[in-house]
Amino acid sequence: MFKNSNAMENELKELAIALYEIDAVKFGEFVTKVGLKTPIYFDLRVIISHPKLMVRLAKTLWKQAEEASGITQICGVPYTALPLATLISADTNIPMLIKRKEVKSYGTKKLIEVTEQLRLKTPFHVRAGKARNAVSAKLLNLMEAKQSTICLAADLTKADEILELADLTGPHIVILKTHVDIIEDFSDDFIKRLKELAKKHDFLLMEDRKFADIGNTVSLQYQKGIYKIAEWTDLVTIHAIAGPSIVDGLKNSLKDINEPRGLFVVAEMSSKEALTTGEYAQNAVSIAQNSNLVSGLVCQSNIFTSLGLVQLTPGVKLSKSSDDLGQQYNTPESVVNSGADVAVVGRGITEAQDKLSATLEYKKELWSAYLKRLSDE
Repeated sequence: MFKNSNAMENELKELAIALYEIDAVKFGEFVTKVGLKTPIYFDLRVIISHPKLMVRLAKTLWKQAEEASGITQICGVPYTALPLATLISADTNIPMLIKRKEVKSYGTKKLIEVTEQLRLKTPFHVRAGKARNAVSAKLLNLMEAKQSTICLAADLTKADEILELADLTGPHIVILKTHVDIIEDFSDDFIKRLKELAKKHDFLLMEDRKFADIGNTVSLQYQKGIYKIAEWTDLVTIHAIAGPSIVDGLKNSLKDINEPRGLFVVAEMSSKEALTTGEYAQNAVSIAQNSNLVSGLVCQSNIFTSLGLVQLTPGVKLSKSSDDLGQQYNTPESVVNSGADVAVVGRGITEAQDKLSATLEYKKELWSAYLKRLSDE
């Protein structure tokens, strides 16, 4: 809102006069579309012929709503409001959608046109400039530089096996993901060596902790205990079940950490009959879009539009399949077409006889699918 009520009142008066001067405000006897009589009529269709005034009106409208929280999309109602909504969307970097006056009889036949394809058609290096979180910006640039979108799930139980795998595949991955609590011989030396490999081969470290408790508890889990996760991992995963306070709790743990950190909010899971659907997933998106500590979302489909957030999709194999514990796998092309920016590959590499060859195959398939996604109409 405006700094004070006097400034707001003056701005609205000046704007009213300006609109009257271009005949956008009329006085007389008018009947509205719903049949109501009114002595005042606003005809904002003429405003498109006055660009500077249109920009001024858009900014004033947004100032009336800028203190509202949780705004993730702006809707421009045809046809008069479309240019105003477009200006607000471009100025605030909030995605826009259009509700048509009628269902299209051609093409997609949609009543609502969403800007959801913009993220999928924008190159990683361009999106890096839109990122609010430093780690997501680094990740997007890293993906472009290495021409790789692999997050390697190193779900192994021996420290030396993880380090050997990291050294072998490091040049071809962008993230190494761990479940640190399954490592049977965990030590501070393991973390030291893992960080050295991440620096040597230029990849990020992600601890797939999936924090899901109240703020104070996750703050302690993140920075304390034997793992001291906040000290060494670039990224961690969190569940949205606890609400936005979980982000505040984790942020509280970073007061003494100098390096940038990022969170991935779990919006959808790859396990069969997972409950992370519908309204739950959308609430997770809202949490992600309202914090600059969040780097992206873990999800199975294209459920958000923000260019600076990264979609990480687990459950990727060269052939579609499932295991005996409910994990469902999809092909590289199918997950990329469903919105994945980074694909989590685990057993497809860790259980391969030739792990390097398998890594290179996944790298090739995923990058080709990304390039195809950019070029397809």
